[in-house]
Amino acid sequence: MEFKYSIIIPSYNADKYLDRSISSVINQTYKNFEVIIIDDGSTDNSYQKMKEYASKYDYIKLISQDNYGLGHARNVGITEAKGEYILFLDCDDWIEKEALERIDKSLNCDCDLLIFDVNLITSKGEKKGYLKGIEFYRESTSTRELIVNAIPAAWNKVYKRKMIIESNVKFPEGLYYEDLAFSKQIFLYTFNVFYLKEPLYNYVSNANSMIHTKQMDNCFNMIEIIEIIITKYREMNFYNEYTSELEFVMIMHLLIYSTLRVNSINPFSNRQYLFLKYMKINYPEFRFNKYIKQFDNEYRKIFEFIIKKQYLHLWLYRRLGNKEGN
Repeated sequence: MEFKYSIIIPSYNADKYLDRSISSVINQTYKNFEVIIIDDGSTDNSYQKMKEYASKYDYIKLISQDNYGLGHARNVGITEAKGEYILFLDCDDWIEKEALERIDKSLNCDCDLLIFDVNLITSKGEKKGYLKGIEFYRESTSTRELIVNAIPAAWNKVYKRKMIIESNVKFPEGLYYEDLAFSKQIFLYTFNVFYLKEPLYNYVSNANSMIHTKQMDNCFNMIEIIEIIITKYREMNFYNEYTSELEFVMIMHLLIYSTLRVNSINPFSNRQYLFLKYMKINYPEFRFNKYIKQFDNEYRKIFEFIIKKQYLHLWLYRRLGNKEGN
């Protein structure tokens, strides 16, 4: 059977969430899809639960591997996928019942990438907000706009499988923040993009999931991720064309979000300064980046604290405003 969609679900110790996640796929109103579940060395009861689903539904394929991490699991899923289009679903999240039906009605035969919106869910299952797939959307899905304004998650997008295979873009393995590297690279290969302004994905903020960390050392993976992105743009001779956009990516994800993560762990850590130091050395004019004007008042304040190295002030401000890094 030829499948139109391949839904890739990496899973690690997700026994508490798997039923909700997999059921949201099984119960889709649109039925032409396969599910590829990659068990990433789980030590709880989740693998047994996955086996039961795979034995019951012939369109579910289960792959078991040692604990290599999220990036490796997704790359395995891409290799095994047979559908025309690929979606990623994290094991503690779920998709809306009509997600595939809405996606299928919006896709055209030339579409390389479809982006949709996201519901933000608390660990208690309560809806706490809404995330646009493309922030500051200006009726444009140009590469420039995607680099700057498309959220870098893998799971709110539908990718043409042929495009991924031919681009040879892969998720970095053994690093956190692999979504950022994958998305910013794949945007170079997406020539026909559609933005579906509907929340089809439910993202759960769960501190125990595969993609969250409170270990300070992991926060510094972001420097390696940024280097991967920059290397790709240089190799393809696009670096000069998108210098301002890439600089803004670094401002957001390296300077702001990474500093916020370290600051939340230890506001007295001298290591917070390393992100600012990196920017000063490699992009000394970053403070004048044209996209900074998009900042709301809260981000402007956070930016100022970081630039002035007022890390304790930043920590106190966050306790009041609770602005979380992504």
